[in-house]
Amino acid sequence: CHEMGKRPKDAKVWNDDLLRALTCRVWHARDEQKQVLITTYEKALKFIKEISKDIWLKADGNIANLPVSSSRIPSTAMQKIIAIVKGDEQIIPDGMEEFDKDCE
Repeated sequence: CHEMGKRPKDAKVWNDDLLRALTCRVWHARDEQKQVLITTYEKALKFIKEISKDIWLKADGNIANLPVSSSRIPSTAMQKIIAIVKGDEQIIPDGMEEFDKDCE
């Protein structure tokens, strides 16, 4: 039995993968010149960067340390983040590999 709110040692921490996923999507949106998506993913990227605690998936399906009801990012971006953490969407989707860059 785990203490409430304490991350089990085997629980994956998602912060870095989320930054990578969102950065990739920003680059992809820029390539396609989709300003709405660029703005959406840039806001989400900034939001995740500002979370200092580990983001992880709890056994009950909730995501620890991710304020999912935040109005600071568009709901579409939050849905994307949740889908990535829950494994419903790839970190780097097929066809976006070229936008997987280790830079801002």
